Amino acid sequence: MVARGVSPLMPTPANGAWSLQRALQILIVDDDALVRETLSHIVTALGAGEVVQAAGGLEAITLVTREPDRFDLVFCDLQMPGADGLDVLRACAAVGMHGNVVLMSGSGEENLRKAEAAADGGRAALACTMAKPFAVGEIKSLLARFARGG
Repeated sequence: MVARGVSPLMPTPANGAWSLQRALQILIVDDDALVRETLSHIVTALGAGEVVQAAGGLEAITLVTREPDRFDLVFCDLQMPGADGLDVLRACAAVGMHGNVVLMSGSGEENLRKAEAAADGGRAALACTMAKPFAVGEIKSLLARFARGG
């Protein structure tokens, strides 16, 4: 993962590698600052829109509750102290957030499948799951999908 600086392999808006149909409002939620900063850097370098970071689930729930129509996409870690990714997902669904949630985990595909099955009340907000570490191409594909409304 890249913490700071632009990797020469990462497309940037300046080099015309791609463009989104519309700018997204993105919330990145992870208790690991390196993951948060790296994902934020990738999203920003891709020119996807405005990024807001939350260091944990409780902070994310507060942001989404205050402004349920603000975020188009929430990248959220599954396992965090306090409020976890499922708590954030349920809160997004409960306030009628129009955006989608991508649950992320570095603890394996099995945990992501279990989280998907346990999503119950938040299923409407759950877009997909994503294993960490992630690739730039995977993030780019998700951003393009949601910029098209999907």
